Amino acid sequence: MTTESKPRIKITYATLSADNEELHAGFEAAVTTVRTQLGWHYKNYIDGEWRDGAESFETRSPIDLDVVRRESSAVGHLARRIDAIRSDPTDLAELAAILAELDKKLPAELREGEGALRLDDPATLRAMLDDVEQLLLPRLLDGAEAFAKDGQA
Repeated sequence: MTTESKPRIKITYATLSADNEELHAGFEAAVTTVRTQLGWHYKNYIDGEWRDGAESFETRSPIDLDVVRRESSAVGHLARRIDAIRSDPTDLAELAAILAELDKKLPAELREGEGALRLDDPATLRAMLDDVEQLLLPRLLDGAEAFAKDGQA
């Protein structure tokens, strides 16, 4: 007795608005699987072998945020505002209200289930503000320095 298996779908291009239930089901199953694997440790495949990396690490901004917060510049003002929003529940609630429109536009798979993006959750917003602070402020400072150098030339 042989068991017939359905051929795997190979997608080279598809719009998810297309009427293909099998495509949609496969996509949703893949999203569920991937969400369960976020944050896992993964090995590297090097020269035919799976290997652990030398170490794991967290990237952080090379700037001293306390110094930036004391500056009277626009970047200093932004750093102080991010810090104030992060520590004040009322400010976090106002930020959540502002992001509510964006939240409505997100696809359902980003808003629902385990690992959902919760723009109304204070802990999620604090973490996002940490990311913004670590990623955006150094870029703004680098841009300000480049502008100052060009302006003096």
